[in-house]
Amino acid sequence: MSKVSTIHENMLTRIGAILTSHVRLSNPYKIEENPEILLKQGYGIAIGSANKIRGDLNNYRRFEREFTGSITRKFAAKENDGASKATTEKQILEDAFLVAKDFELDTTLNETAITTDFVSDGGIEYVAREKDNFLMVRATFAVQYFENLNA
Repeated sequence: MSKVSTIHENMLTRIGAILTSHVRLSNPYKIEENPEILLKQGYGIAIGSANKIRGDLNNYRRFEREFTGSITRKFAAKENDGASKATTEKQILEDAFLVAKDFELDTTLNETAITTDFVSDGGIEYVAREKDNFLMVRATFAVQYFENLNA
């Protein structure tokens, strides 16, 4: 098994431990395709692109890969209810901060990564569905790790 699979699972486990009232999304690549029950309070990790970087060590190659963490919350307020909308916005931003802070404090993901860095988030996005509406934040993390070419 590649290190990427282990890193992905470790990231999902960590986010699940931080956001205990959230559930894992079935499709972290197309958020709008998830069932509404999961979008109510959901999270997911999409595996992004990788680059080989300098720092090879014998048969180990060093890579940096992007992972995108998505967090969703149901937007229950009516369109003209600014106070309720602001409450949901604050909650989802707090969720995103808790995840970013945890990854910054323990960057090795249970010693499977060299380092995990919070890179950015795209701000709050609106996800419209048939029945309900949701807010989402996507955060990008850069993870450096070694892969053993002889494994």
